[in-house]
Formats: sequence, C-alpha cells, structure tokens
Amino acid sequence: MAIRGLLSCVLLYTVLAGSQAGYPADVRIVGSKSRGRVEVLYNNDWGTICSDFWDDSSAVVICRSLGFASGTALGGKETPSGSGRIWLDEVKCKGTETYIDDCPHLPWGVNDCLHESDAGVDCFSPYQIDVRITGGNTNEGLVQVNYMNEWGTVCDDSWGDQESTVVCRMLGYSYGVRVISRVSGYTGRIWLDKVDCNGQELSLSECSHYPWGTVTCKHGQEARVRKGYAIKGTNVPRGQGQIWLSDVKCNGSEVSIDECTHPHWGINNCDHMSDAGVRCTQGNNDLTDSYHLILLY
Repeated sequence: MAIRGLLSCVLLYTVLAGSQAGYPADVRIVGSKSRGRVEVLYNNDWGTICSDFWDDSSAVVICRSLGFASGTALGGKETPSGSGRIWLDEVKCKGTETYIDDCPHLPWGVNDCLHESDAGVDCFSPYQIDVRITGGNTNEGLVQVNYMNEWGTVCDDSWGDQESTVVCRMLGYSYGVRVISRVSGYTGRIWLDKVDCNGQELSLSECSHYPWGTVTCKHGQEARVRKGYAIKGTNVPRGQGQIWLSDVKCNGSEVSIDECTHPHWGINNCDHMSDAGVRCTQGNNDLTDSYHLILLY
C-alpha cells in the first residue's frame, strides 16, 4: 500500500511539475491547414487529444484559437491517426472558451484511448482580420490587428518583408518592407506571434501563426512596416524603344528585379501604354513624382 501511494505521488508530480497553468497551450492541425488531427504542445512535446466527449463546441475553441470563425468535430475514421503522446482526454468545452486548456479535461497525459480515437477538426471561414498602421507617420508605423473587436499588435519574431507586404496589400498598397525599431509606446494587447507568410496572401488570416494571444514577445518587440507603391498604365510616363520584361512576379524579398520570375527577356505582349512604374520612399518622405522603369540589358 505504501509503495502504491508513493507511485501515485510520483505520477502526480510528473504531471504537475511541467504544468502550463496560466499560459495557453499551443495547438496545431496536422493534415491540411484547416482540416485534420488536433495536436497540443505540452512540456515541449506534441501530442494528440482523445475523442471521448469530443464535439463541435471543443472544435470551435480549437478553430477560433487558430484564427478561424468556427469548425466542426472529427473523430475516429475521419481523423488520421497520430503517434507518440496522447495528452488530453475527456475534453468538455462549452464553446465560449478562448483556449483548449480552459476547458475541463483529465490531467495532462491521463487517458484510456488509442491513437485510432484521436480527435480532429474541420475549420472554416477564416476571420476577416482588420489591420492598421499607427504610431508613426504617413509611410510607416506599428502594425495592429483587430481580433474579436479588440486591437492589438504583432510580435516581430520571424517578421519580414513578406509579412509586411501582406499587411500593406490589405491597406491598398502594393508592397511593404519591415522597419526595425524597438520603440513602441503601445501598452495594450499583443495578439499575434510567429507570423509566417509567403508574400502572396491577400490577408494575414491566410498566414500561419501562433494561436491568437499566445506570444513570446513584449512591448517594444513588435512589428513595424513601411508602405510601398507600384504604379502602372496612365499613371506612368510612357517610355519608348525596347520593352524588356513582362509578367514579372516578385515576392518582395529579392535584391534585384532579375531575381523575380518572368518570361525570357524581350518577350512580351504589351505596348508602352502599359509601362510599369514605381513611387519610392526615402526615409520618412514620400517621393510623390512617378517614374517609369528603364532596364539595361
């Protein structure tokens, strides 16, 4: 009896010693971006959730924490089986919780199921995120996003020109660049961290990121951007002579225009009425004159 009691104490200590109480658990979907097996990170180890009591209310909590509007539960044959740890069992959410570990559940690591019963979700309708740039000047500033009717900032961890371009495109500009600054002055909510875009997205909701509100940065370590413009057609003075490039596709991180994808030099199906142009910024000043681009080849 004494040995059994000792083992129980050891097991309980193991579960609680790594407790993440007060800090939301990271979650991810394994399969596609919006549909698949749910996994949670605990003690730096990813594991699954047993589908006992798993329902749409729990799925909504998972999906909403990943930036989706809602979702439905998947289980059993609908979910690809995982491997390794099964972290949670008998999760019972109301659907109003912010994070999955806000819901009642058995202690971490305690379960009575196999991976063939792993829980899954099918998430849909990404939140239409509103963005704004504040605290700077007309060309650059602090990135803020609106989530659940509350404005907050974004950590600059992994933030680069591609993420900046997505933000600026949402605001009607052609591209953006990252601005490095440790000065914020902002004291409110920090909403997003580890945002990872490829630069082609139309909204930050299409980029991967930590669950909303799960962040590892503090104020003064937030993303800032500088807006950029691309102009074309009647807004550009017409050129003459050779048209060297057409269908140029850049992601914004290239150093030179010839690093972007495009057909062979000299191949095009346009005339000088469609010449491309730019309007550039220098420091904090917007150079309002427009220019057509001339390439030497």
